[in-house]
Amino acid sequence: MKILVIGGTGVISRELVRQLADSGMETSIVNRGRRSISLPSGVEVLHMDRKNKEGFAKLFENRKYDAVIDMVAFEEADARQTVEIFRNKTNQIMIVSSVAAYERPIRAIPTREDQVTLWKKDTGYTYGYKKAVLERYLNSESDAGVPITIIRPSLTFGDGARNVGVLRQNMGIIERIRRGKPLIMFGDGNHPWSFTFTPDLARMMIRLLGNRKAIGEAFHLVSQEQNNWLDLYYGFGKITGKEPELVHIASPVLYKQNPELFGHIYFEKSHSGYFSNTKYLDATGDSFTNMTLDQGLQQLKESWERDGLQVDPKLDVMEDTMIEAVRRGYEALNSLT
Repeated sequence: MKILVIGGTGVISRELVRQLADSGMETSIVNRGRRSISLPSGVEVLHMDRKNKEGFAKLFENRKYDAVIDMVAFEEADARQTVEIFRNKTNQIMIVSSVAAYERPIRAIPTREDQVTLWKKDTGYTYGYKKAVLERYLNSESDAGVPITIIRPSLTFGDGARNVGVLRQNMGIIERIRRGKPLIMFGDGNHPWSFTFTPDLARMMIRLLGNRKAIGEAFHLVSQEQNNWLDLYYGFGKITGKEPELVHIASPVLYKQNPELFGHIYFEKSHSGYFSNTKYLDATGDSFTNMTLDQGLQQLKESWERDGLQVDPKLDVMEDTMIEAVRRGYEALNSLT
């Protein structure tokens, strides 16, 4: 198969490109060329900013592919550009959306694709709302006969991930555990969640390429290991050799303190996020065995250490300050009894 990946250098897409090349597919990527990473031998690299609409369209005037995978469609305009360029130049357009496109709360656990509603309005979680608008556009094009497959990952980590933790503090999680410093947890941390790792997601995406059952459909591609947010932190504790101390703060309090940093917590992650892969399994016949949380976190730790990732001092001070404020609040409450 001849495959084009729009993007190709992000956390998910670099693993996807690696697996595509390893499976013998003729693989091309197109991006702005601003990120330098090692790519498998034989991968064609095209440099073009999709915001240069004329240049992007001209680049593909005389190119055809068996499938086009858009990893960087964040809003309707991006998806529209991909569909307009490739509707007659490929057998399948695969667009990566997100479970963030779903309105919360979600009642059904695990959740199937037919049990959820896309965000109807922008309540402040603009990322999820834009993905919902994007999907509604794609559904209209799919109904008109364009061969579209929508992928909805959950929170996905992998080599190069820099969005791990409540504060997205990454290596700061491990260092705070090592130093005996507490970490913030939103709510009680007990609600179910699908933590997914890039090797699994990439493999599932490839299984849907060229699959007639995937055309005109949307799929959850997530880990089937049911975890909660406490498991994430206790998992880091296991590989660090020290149990973490957690300070619990309600998600509305976090959001009010810093809407930009904690919007993803308040609107999405403070609700259940455990999704079913049944539709994918039915379409592919895959005997699915996912990477465990412990395995994935060990790989994350090793990649951070390999890359020399440092603690973000601003986030570290912010976490200290917020925890100290909570403790002062508890002391004030105890003084009333």
